[in-house]
Amino acid sequence: MRRSGISDFPDPRQTADGTYGWTNLNQLRQLVRGDTQAFTTCEPLLSRTGITSAANIAQLQQDMLAFANCMRSHGVSDFPDPNSNGRFGGQIKNLATSTPTYQAAKTACRPELSAARNLFAVGAGSP
Repeated sequence: MRRSGISDFPDPRQTADGTYGWTNLNQLRQLVRGDTQAFTTCEPLLSRTGITSAANIAQLQQDMLAFANCMRSHGVSDFPDPNSNGRFGGQIKNLATSTPTYQAAKTACRPELSAARNLFAVGAGSP
């Protein structure tokens, strides 16, 4: 991002759980999207962090909604819908993900999940 023109683009910081991220992702998104050339150049890398175009977010939300519907149709009745950014966040933490029903549904629904993962190599809140 710095090489592409956003000289004040911050380094990610290590969080308490050992992962890396930014303190204010929404503010960072606004900074990045304000520079169209840098955003376009770096979007393939940025999308891994959740900074992406509106079109990609809409597609992710649609793909993750298809995944959620598939999970419910395969017996995980309490599987939540994704939020407007296509993420489940902490919503799936309380699900019994180790049950045979959940694992079978996840296997059956993998094509929908794979479509979403093609947009983002890494995604917070992925099932």
